[in-house]
Amino acid sequence: MKRFFHFACIFLLLGISACDKNEEEIEYPVWLKQKVQTMALSKELCELNIVMTIEYNNKRYYNIQMAYSSCMYCEIYDESGSKKTIGETEWNDFVNNLKIIKSESTCHL
Repeated sequence: MKRFFHFACIFLLLGISACDKNEEEIEYPVWLKQKVQTMALSKELCELNIVMTIEYNNKRYYNIQMAYSSCMYCEIYDESGSKKTIGETEWNDFVNNLKIIKSESTCHL
């Protein structure tokens, strides 16, 4: 019985720690929510698209990634909603040093 109790305690502790996501709660800007709403054609299609919140050079960016696009970082916007263009010289630095803070379906914005 004692062995079962120890096993149950360890299982519960592991379960609780696995549920503790240290994921930052993000309040998306109004312009991003509006942009995503205009892009959403149906509930099924919004599940195929994601918004990545990115940090690069201590600035926050939002990448709207469409499942049917072959371009990975083509729809990147800064915090004010201006589209970011990445030059050839900056591209490698951007890809190697960006930090994805959160990634979620556009249906959940």
